[in-house]
Amino acid sequence: GSNNKLIWFDNNYYSNSNTDPNALGNWYTGTNGTGLNPSDFTTATDNFVVQNGDTYTANDNWSISGDLKVESGGELVTGANIVTIALVSDIDGTLSITSTGKYDADNNFDATGGTITFGGAGFLEMSGSTTNLGTSFTKGSGTVEYDGAGVQTIFSTTYNNLIIDQNSVKSASADLDVDGNLTIDNSATLDMSASNYNLVIDGNYTLTSGTFTSRTGTVTFNGGGAQSLTPGSSSFYNLTTATSSTSVTLQADITVTNDLTIASSTTLDAGSNRGITIGGNWSNSGTFIDREGTVTFNGAGAQTLTPGSSEFYNLTTTGSGTAVTLAAAITIANDLTIASSSSLDVSSSNYAIGIKGNWSNSATFVD
Repeated sequence: GSNNKLIWFDNNYYSNSNTDPNALGNWYTGTNGTGLNPSDFTTATDNFVVQNGDTYTANDNWSISGDLKVESGGELVTGANIVTIALVSDIDGTLSITSTGKYDADNNFDATGGTITFGGAGFLEMSGSTTNLGTSFTKGSGTVEYDGAGVQTIFSTTYNNLIIDQNSVKSASADLDVDGNLTIDNSATLDMSASNYNLVIDGNYTLTSGTFTSRTGTVTFNGGGAQSLTPGSSSFYNLTTATSSTSVTLQADITVTNDLTIASSTTLDAGSNRGITIGGNWSNSGTFIDREGTVTFNGAGAQTLTPGSSEFYNLTTTGSGTAVTLAAAITIANDLTIASSSSLDVSSSNYAIGIKGNWSNSATFVD
């Protein structure tokens, strides 16, 4: 009949004014607050668009099965709620993660040209292969989590807390700067990539289940206060403490395959008698608290030991070709062991060795 109308629907529902995203009645097929409302949020082909000039603030947990787009000039605010987007998140405007809110992007997350702001201790979780945090990222006291089941690239920015989660490889795209805590969990791998990127961390390093692939980069602890190091079964290439008052306490034995550097006015504490195995040079300009742990040199080549003013509890050289040369006098509070096929050299300066325990030499001591 003449009254029949054909309504074209592009599978997009649009915001209107400033309200919440939770109510079906706040979304429209028309861009001007007209047309039909969605019947549910569970249809994967339905997409939702926060338009330029509109701010939608969640008043409860909210999830959709389709895509979300925040246009330039638009804003989505989580509040203290969980916002879950099953498909693509396209943030051209502003995503504000406020209070303890969480934005859970279960697919690709692309904020190219957009703004991401943490206004509290909230969370941003990203599961997709695209993980772009935009041109304006305010870390606040928030946590970013990479939790995809497939390979992910870590966006280059400064993070507060960073979590590497789920059984897949997450690769650095530049040097990583974590101003809070770094956690590697659930069999995930953090790979500093073939470019040998460095990691700087101001908080705690915790590897509970997974792998840290250091390549030939440097991990620097520079929090200017107490930090803990839980290495799991992964080694470091270069390990450094930096920034005055930084004090790193080991929570397990660690292996440093190249150089360990304790900078001036910083501290490395062996904790509950944790062992340290080192393949390169030991340089201490600060404080090493040995507890009752063992430091083992096993570089299978030339290594230099600069002890500073700190003593060792047990000191061991081991491995064929390992040749440790002193760069200053040392004190060993317990045992010194020179294992087969290794050597300890007091150098041409004839540095002294003070030992309070047992001396065991199965190889070469150059006095």
